[in-house]
Amino acid sequence: MAVALSYTMVLEESQLMMEKLEARKVLLQQAKENAVKARQARNSFQKVMNNGMRRPMHLILSLLFILQDEKTISNQKIIIDTMVRTSTVQ
Repeated sequence: MAVALSYTMVLEESQLMMEKLEARKVLLQQAKENAVKARQARNSFQKVMNNGMRRPMHLILSLLFILQDEKTISNQKIIIDTMVRTSTVQ
């Protein structure tokens, strides 16, 4: 009789552990899905911001190239040339 009770308790404990593991598995799966969604949102945001910053920078560089060809005083010419030389927009 004692063996049967002990066996029943082990089975109940085992079942409880399985239920806890299953609940943990569900939580981990949800966390993984949330992380994937967050990564996708971050990548999308970075892409939009990258393109959003690139266009104005190209416009500014185009204006600097035009200014290089204009007659400017030497201090302005040095500044414009330095800005063009040090700019890196891909």
